[in-house]
Amino acid sequence: MSASKHQVEIDEELSKIKDALSDRRNNLLSYVDRVGNNLLFKEKHLAELYFIVKIPQDYPKGLPKYSFEVEKVAIRKFVNENPRTDVTLTRVVLRRIFEISMARQLDIPEKIIELEPGFIEEIRREEAKMTEL
Repeated sequence: MSASKHQVEIDEELSKIKDALSDRRNNLLSYVDRVGNNLLFKEKHLAELYFIVKIPQDYPKGLPKYSFEVEKVAIRKFVNENPRTDVTLTRVVLRRIFEISMARQLDIPEKIIELEPGFIEEIRREEAKMTEL
């Protein structure tokens, strides 16, 4: 895949994520900026917590990883804890949105769910299995 086509695909995926996060009912996560291969998101419930998604050079073949930062201090190395399922930027962002929604007991806006409804259902099922244990 050529570098320009690769960049167009990333830009298209990021555009969809940004559009979904712009929903006025979204009280979970906001897009801040792109710095090189890092996408910076701010978690709306905590004033200084940022969620950073690293786009690998060989994306979409390579897995996106993420980290957290508080007051410009990394509190975790870049990882992907769900490499079997979280294979796209969208899925990494959706997983974090789901985690925030569960922790704060907030609904995920439909516009965000529409990014990939099947994936949201999959992680809801995973969560239900975990709570049954």
